[in-house]
Amino acid sequence: MKLNFKQFINESPLVNYVTSINPQNNQKRQKEYDQESSLGYFSKKDIKIITNPKTTRILKEKLKNIGYNINILLYEKSKGNYTKEIEEYIQNNNIPTENHITFVKNGSTGDFLTPWMIFHTFGHAVQNYQKINPPSNSLLNCFELGFQLQQAKNLFMFKSAQNMDVPTKRIIDFAELENELIAEFLWNAKIRIKQPQFLSLAECIENKIKQSLNQCVGKIIYDWDNG
Repeated sequence: MKLNFKQFINESPLVNYVTSINPQNNQKRQKEYDQESSLGYFSKKDIKIITNPKTTRILKEKLKNIGYNINILLYEKSKGNYTKEIEEYIQNNNIPTENHITFVKNGSTGDFLTPWMIFHTFGHAVQNYQKINPPSNSLLNCFELGFQLQQAKNLFMFKSAQNMDVPTKRIIDFAELENELIAEFLWNAKIRIKQPQFLSLAECIENKIKQSLNQCVGKIIYDWDNG
């Protein structure tokens, strides 16, 4: 399927980072980024990353092979519901949503917003959508009873799984494991597995991810609660 990246990052961003941010928020951005006081806004470092043409190029390259049309919209608002604003923006700018998954990312949320982390937060949005639109296609159903998070190191090839012995870089819980698996699928169009005897596990996870993505086609999904 053809990838449609209309209205993406620096090519045509949802928010103009200079003119649409009021003076108070500009002052916040002059300080060292603090997630609590700047909630809903992108840090200066993240702005540099997401407005870099290389970021756009990498995302396009990675997503062209997964079989889904995806819009990625970056939005800044400190609090309150912004669903109507997003819908109006999409309509006013003729952004196609039919047969597309439209992902809205609201501000910085911790780790630098690299292409991989954009995919990781896409995983947040998929999970958030499933919480209010069951049934859930939890990837954890693919694992045997008694599976321990530490075992991810012996199964998967992405960095956070390989860093399970490094407290600041490891996967911290099972929800984050699901997000990392979705990022892995978006990045490689498959789940890479370290040991061939676990190929059936990879296939199960891939099928669950596809079921989840199919649920999101034609929908707008959000990185976190916008209520």
